[in-house]
Amino acid sequence: MQFTPQTSGDDASNNFATGLPSSEFMLFETDSLNMAKNRLTSEFAPHQIDLKNKSNFFHTTAYKGQVADISLYRIRYCSDVTICSAPLRSYYLLYLPITGRIRVESDGQKTDVLPGEIIVVNPFNSYTLHKMDDSVQLTLKFDRTKLEIYLNALFGHSPMGPISFESDQALKYRNCENLIRIISLVEADLFAGSGMYNDEVSGSIAEKLLLDMLLRQVPNNYSKNLFTNQSSLAPYYVKKALDYIHENAHHHITMSNLAALSGISERALYDGFRNFRNTSPMAYVKNIRLDRVRAELIGIRCGATQRRKITEIAGDWCFSHMGNFSKDYKQKFGETPTNTMSEN
Repeated sequence: MQFTPQTSGDDASNNFATGLPSSEFMLFETDSLNMAKNRLTSEFAPHQIDLKNKSNFFHTTAYKGQVADISLYRIRYCSDVTICSAPLRSYYLLYLPITGRIRVESDGQKTDVLPGEIIVVNPFNSYTLHKMDDSVQLTLKFDRTKLEIYLNALFGHSPMGPISFESDQALKYRNCENLIRIISLVEADLFAGSGMYNDEVSGSIAEKLLLDMLLRQVPNNYSKNLFTNQSSLAPYYVKKALDYIHENAHHHITMSNLAALSGISERALYDGFRNFRNTSPMAYVKNIRLDRVRAELIGIRCGATQRRKITEIAGDWCFSHMGNFSKDYKQKFGETPTNTMSEN
């Protein structure tokens, strides 16, 4: 049995199965608002769920599958509900209604999303989700760090700030056809229990395809750069400086040092970075150092690295003024160093 997204005249040839996913993917099924709240909190962020009509019967079913580090959920609410969520912090959520409709409220904006349309919720702000008309939706949870790493690979350097997707209006099918087609294919194979994505190689390929389509088809603050035809073949002197920065980011680096080892003037090196990396050499140095600090903080949070003071870690990467460091860190990642290191 198939569902064709209703997209108001758009070519919605991609289909989503309406049959139940394989039972192995059942996350929970409950008539309890409290249980649903607790389970959603454990999967996303602190949640509060309320029935729009208190006299209505509540029932929800949730399935979950995994494609590498991307989580895919299929959730049904049999009654109109309102969900209030704290900021996601470490994740981006993509909502795609299959039946019913949803309304997302965040940062003072209200956006209605119909079947066959999508919206992406950023990690930085709390948001409210209204689910109406016996809503069945797909939700994809994208790891923030993984998305930033992928964008880094596309640009050849790390992003100069957090990725922020536009959320003032839903993205219609005709504007993100490739992304929705890929989601529909992955969802069908995954929830049918084919086991296709259990293989590390297949899972990684599907993950990269979803990350790529998300960044290229959903408008964001890096969209212009993604579509700008910039050559990745930077001049030898820029490459030489880049290699030195990556290998020596924990040492003292100055503009004069970089120019001297590259064999050109400071002005020429500055122009080279502007033309081929869209930033200045010293801003690039700071950006790399911030990335290294964040990697260590995430390692501490995950238990992979021994716990140390943030000031000590920042100092190891040549940040001497903690006030400026904290400001730059929050501007780049949308959270404080303490937030990154803590569990939730």
